[in-house]
Amino acid sequence: MEEKRKIFSVKKTALLVVGLLVVAGFAFSYRVILGSDSTINTIIQKENKTPLYKQVGYLLQNDEKKLSGENEEDRINVLLMGMGGEGHAGGIYLADTIMIASFQPSTKKVALISIPRDMVVDIKLADGTDLGYRKINNANAYGIQYKYPGGGETLTAEALQKVTGLQMHYFLRVDFEGFRKIIDDLGGITVDVERSFVDYQYPDYNFGYQTIKFEKGKQDFNGEKALQFARSRKGVTTEGSGGISEGSDFARSKRQQKIIFAAKQKFFSLGTLLNPVKINSILNDLGDHVSTNMEIWEMIRFTDMAKEVDSGSVVNKVIDNGPGGLLHSEIASETGAYVLVPNAGLGKYAEIQAVAKNIFSEEIEPTTIEHEAATLAIKNGTKETGLAKLIATELESIEFTIASAENALTQTGNEKTVIYDFTDGNKPQALRILKEQLSANVAAGIPVNIRNEQKQSEDTVDFLVIIGNDNTSALRAARKKAEEDAEAAEAAAETEAAAESQKATQDAASVEKTAD
Repeated sequence: MEEKRKIFSVKKTALLVVGLLVVAGFAFSYRVILGSDSTINTIIQKENKTPLYKQVGYLLQNDEKKLSGENEEDRINVLLMGMGGEGHAGGIYLADTIMIASFQPSTKKVALISIPRDMVVDIKLADGTDLGYRKINNANAYGIQYKYPGGGETLTAEALQKVTGLQMHYFLRVDFEGFRKIIDDLGGITVDVERSFVDYQYPDYNFGYQTIKFEKGKQDFNGEKALQFARSRKGVTTEGSGGISEGSDFARSKRQQKIIFAAKQKFFSLGTLLNPVKINSILNDLGDHVSTNMEIWEMIRFTDMAKEVDSGSVVNKVIDNGPGGLLHSEIASETGAYVLVPNAGLGKYAEIQAVAKNIFSEEIEPTTIEHEAATLAIKNGTKETGLAKLIATELESIEFTIASAENALTQTGNEKTVIYDFTDGNKPQALRILKEQLSANVAAGIPVNIRNEQKQSEDTVDFLVIIGNDNTSALRAARKKAEEDAEAAEAAAETEAAAESQKATQDAASVEKTAD
């Protein structure tokens, strides 16, 4: 017994020494950068910051001092927000990306919930002023404009709490320039691109557009390329899929998840952690472009827990207006803007809250079919042209293989979308996802004419989907959005042409003046 105590004491002492060395090193770094304009004071947007000596004490208490949400809820929610920042043509303070990262300490699981920037929510200021229903990406800008207590991040977090029913324990906000610089400071990241695609309408830095391309396979990204990969909204695949889109909210959020985990892997590599030059560069760039309400001890504790997270244990949920989604599109009566509204009605978030609150429950299953590949034939049973291709776009983005997307031989205009299962129930996960995404019925059997028609087809498929009128609203929304995008592109092109014309006139005048 005495020997065991001795061994335990030695182990405990060794761990304590290592811990003290880490804390001492961190404290030294803190002293170097501490000052009225220090990096840490700039990053941490929180009133009544805890003194450093107390934070060191929290770290030495091991598990006694818990993060917000760690004990009482077994869930830590962090608002992740990306915005344009200085020099961004689309609005300095408008949020381009809004995501909730939820960590469950007991299981080491992570859930990423992506919220579309076009979703509207009622925004109220601290003095009770009601700004009405506005796009949620405006909340950050309003918080800054009206000096909301805690800033734009806090106002955005409170708006998200209305929508999801989740308390936002922490926030982390980064602007585009900071994102680029931090990835570059890391020496770039390696990302596995699932499919080749091109985006002809990616915003440039002069109110115009540029073309960006990505090739399938493992690619090394610098900061700019990583930002393009995360932000692209108009991507179309280039590998034999008939122009399937990479521009859906689901596809975009999945790419952002890849960036997050690639950056995490690179940050925790020894090449970064043991490189003081890299760490110093990252700290400098964090101070200029990042803000959070996490204190130092909370950052260290959260980072320590995050090291154990496996990307395979991540649940990814996109709140969107795709087939089977929880939102639908409308045109705002006051502004004429394209907005997304809950299917249950304006301000009714019960369905979204149910998904958000139960995302770690056993009933929530993956929303892709990575381990159960399935091939589909999609037929448009309505009189709305283009619907089969739109549905194919959405389903391919969650990793279904599309054999064909065309009109049905007879377009009877069935009210309900129907799925015919040719696997005899051998791909239940794929069938479940199809049913949920399309809000479809599963046929009890397969009629002889449909079975014969499929036998004569050159394509062997697992499921046949015949689209009904219940999915036509998605097509109308997509068309409206395409019209708005085309108008925006035309306006941007006119602005660019005017700028070039003005520059040409100025150059000509300069040449003429020189000649005189």
